[in-house]
Parts: sequence; structure tokens; C-alpha cells
Amino acid sequence: MINKQAKIIILSGIGALSILTCVFLARNISFNIQSSLKIENNALNNRTQNVLLNDNNFENNKNKGFEYKQKALEESNQLQRIYYWNEAINSWKNAIVLNQNDTV
Repeated sequence: MINKQAKIIILSGIGALSILTCVFLARNISFNIQSSLKIENNALNNRTQNVLLNDNNFENNKNKGFEYKQKALEESNQLQRIYYWNEAINSWKNAIVLNQNDTV
């Protein structure tokens, strides 16, 4: 039979091991939560940057379309006028792809 001191030592060891396990798990959970939050924050920042970039590209394409339209209206050479109209149409198509809700 195990004496009283041996039981105390065994139970202390089990208790210490349990405490170490809890601390280890708590640190890992905390690290995983922090990592998840960083990943989620980075993804949100990337989505925000993509939206801003798309808005900027939308405006650029739309404005280029209007510039080409104006050049086409001012051009007297038929081939050059057709070229400018095609460039305007391509710019507007690119803008529509980025923002299909724009009515202009």
C-alpha cells in the first residue's frame, strides 16, 4: 500500500501537470485568437483597398471614355475618329465591369 507522503507527491505532480496543461492550452488559444483576428483584419484591409482601387479604376476608365469621345467628335479624319470611338467604348466597357450600377 502507498503511504500518505507518496499519495501527496503523486497528487501534487498530477495537479502541477494539470496546471501546466491549462496554461499551455490558454496560451495556444490566445495565440490562435490573435492570429485569426490578424488574418481577418488583413482580409478586411485587402477588401477595402480593392474596393477603393476598383472605384478609382472605374472613374479613370469612365473619364478616359469621355476624353476619347471628345477627341472623336473633334477629329476630321474618319479612321482616326473610328479609332477614338472604339477606345471610348472599350474604356466604358471596362468601367461597367467595375461598377455595373453606375447609370452614366
